[in-house]
Amino acid sequence: MLLTNLKNDMVNVINWTINNRMELNVDKTQLMIVGRPHIVKSLGNICMEVHGTYIAPVEKLKCLGLTFDCNLNWTYHVRDILLQDVTLYYFHYTHCNHIYLS
Repeated sequence: MLLTNLKNDMVNVINWTINNRMELNVDKTQLMIVGRPHIVKSLGNICMEVHGTYIAPVEKLKCLGLTFDCNLNWTYHVRDILLQDVTLYYFHYTHCNHIYLS
């Protein structure tokens, strides 16, 4: 039933894009099933086909700067933010240190 609903929703999205003279970029399309960990795992590997291209599910995705995972946990997002901060700090420390020493 879930897969049938998912396919129907995808058909609706494709029809909407056609009616509004838009095109769905299938290469950038991602599929993520969101739910409790044991329920998501029990569904197995769900794969969809859109315009001849198979879309495999992902465990996490990034949209508008936010990293979401299938359990709606913020671990990946926080890790990405901390990694950006460390990288920025390292760049600042290695390239701007001479300014403060002058």
